[in-house]
Amino acid sequence: VTDEEDILDQMIVLSSTWDVLKPLLVSAAESTDDWPTADEADAVLPVLDTSVAAAISAANVYAFAVKRLTVNILSPMSFTGSTPFGSTLLISQMVAMDIINTDQSLLFGLMLTNYTVDDQCDGSTGLQQVTDAADLDWIALGGISCSEVCESTALYAQFARLPFVSYECASSDALSNNESYSAFVRLGTPFILAPTAVIGVASLFDWIHFTILAEPSADSMEYAENLVGVLEASGLVVSWTSPSEDDFAAVKDMMRSLDEVKKRRLLVLGDESFFRTLLCATQVLGILPGITWLSMNSFRTSWWTQDDEDMLATAPTCTGGALSNMVQGAINIAGLGAALDEDRDKPLTCFPGFSSRNLSVLIRKHLAEGFPVGYGNAVDSPYANMEGLGADGVCTIALATKEMLRRNYSLDELYERGTLVYDEMIDFIRNELSFDGVSGTVKFKGNDRDGYLAITQVFGTESVLVGHVAPDGIVNLNHTLFSNSSWVAAPPDPTEPTIWVYLVFGVAITGLILGPICCAAMRHCFGKIDPQR
Repeated sequence: VTDEEDILDQMIVLSSTWDVLKPLLVSAAESTDDWPTADEADAVLPVLDTSVAAAISAANVYAFAVKRLTVNILSPMSFTGSTPFGSTLLISQMVAMDIINTDQSLLFGLMLTNYTVDDQCDGSTGLQQVTDAADLDWIALGGISCSEVCESTALYAQFARLPFVSYECASSDALSNNESYSAFVRLGTPFILAPTAVIGVASLFDWIHFTILAEPSADSMEYAENLVGVLEASGLVVSWTSPSEDDFAAVKDMMRSLDEVKKRRLLVLGDESFFRTLLCATQVLGILPGITWLSMNSFRTSWWTQDDEDMLATAPTCTGGALSNMVQGAINIAGLGAALDEDRDKPLTCFPGFSSRNLSVLIRKHLAEGFPVGYGNAVDSPYANMEGLGADGVCTIALATKEMLRRNYSLDELYERGTLVYDEMIDFIRNELSFDGVSGTVKFKGNDRDGYLAITQVFGTESVLVGHVAPDGIVNLNHTLFSNSSWVAAPPDPTEPTIWVYLVFGVAITGLILGPICCAAMRHCFGKIDPQR
């Protein structure tokens, strides 16, 4: 069984020539004479020649496929846990490998393969998987996308001299430390410039006040404290809070307190589950829709429209439809994960015949239909900003392998991972490598990629790109697309009546009480003077 296109194409050719040859052979065999007639022979021989040629070509293709040496990549990914990016990244990786293996122009005579397991976005699990497998034959460690796993495995990968290319891991500030992690790179654009995006949007709408809502984890709360300092330095007034516990009751208490003091501009630091819980608490408490939500994280496509079983078990009214009403106009900041529109049609370095635009279309097709099509691994809700990162991770490792082979290192030496070849490979990736990828230009500065952050806004069921932050920190906003029509201010408090209202009210009440008494007295007096009246 194979899914390689060159082998499949040759099988089709061979099958079609046999379909033509078979009836001619049957006809000749069933001839009434002992030998085929001259006309029958003339009909068979040209088709037979074509079939033989097709069979020889097929044999060469099959033999070449068998003889090819493998370039093995160890690629743990997060298919479960808080950031299950793995399903999206794996399809992207598989499409890329198939193109490179079939085309053969990048790594002639070699075949890229991968071994993928679920690291569950858990640092201990991921580290155990890497240590268990590190002594086997690997050219590189790739695929890890959860920051916790990147942090736990990066130092061991360096100890094992295993080149480490993370396909994402953007949320960790610590991973930018070139001294602590000196043999590691990540394709996910770090959030270092995310505060610049917040400041740019605040300037556009003349915002001053923000409240940061951090999920109750040490990393999120530490980041919230740091973020307050950065935003306040720009002139904003910022506070932060976090639910006292990681449960729905605590989140409701927090949202109730914010509503009481009319906090309506909220910046969320947390994963999709935390954001969904915040929206649900808002809905259950009956808080007026139209809060201005901002967030910094990568989320699945149209995640807010989908029913979540765990959330519905906690609060049955928190359906996707109900939460959609609460999140309209929300702004998200995360890695762009795609080439800028003006670069979308450039030819890609690793994928002949493809541009960022049309390879993205192919990857989306396989995300929707599986790879190979119908295999059963389709992804219902992919992470749109990661569709190209798996492919670009494969390209990074393939180009580094090609360069080491060009420098006359053998494939065996790459597998042995001696100090010299390992150091050269790491240096090449971190300081020399540059290519046009599906997600745009890939060029590293130390650990981090010079990438763009996307600024998107929720409109209905879609998340629309309304701006971006360039690697130099320049914020570009599309004033035409950006909209504040969904945001609603907190309702005003009931006004206290003035003293005049009390006086008028008092006079009116007095009149209502004394009026009938006075009238009765007057009638009584006048009645005594003039009985006729």
